[in-house]
Amino acid sequence: MDNDYKKMIDARNEFRQTSKDNFREISKRRLIKIINRKFLTAIINSLSEFENVFGKEVWGLGLPNSGLSDSQRANRARWERTRTNILNKGHAQARGVKMELDLHDIEFIGYLLDFKLGDNNAK
Repeated sequence: MDNDYKKMIDARNEFRQTSKDNFREISKRRLIKIINRKFLTAIINSLSEFENVFGKEVWGLGLPNSGLSDSQRANRARWERTRTNILNKGHAQARGVKMELDLHDIEFIGYLLDFKLGDNNAK
């Protein structure tokens, strides 16, 4: 009987450890996904803002190639190269952050709220 009890305790402890390890892995993947989304959103929104402010005037954003001036055509080619380079470098940095986070143990502790109880009228 004593041996069966020890096996049961060992199985429970193994289950708890496995659950804890799975939760850590899920927490890490969750954090990586959130950071990646926020990082890439910041880059893409920045590019979009730049396009909205300068695009139409500088490289004829929204205009067909046939309606562009020579300088707009040249600027459009420069912008496409620049935009591609920015996105490629941003994706490389996002991959670097993921690799760095993979080296760490991460555990989500949840969102915490502190409620202060007391007399609001006390001075």
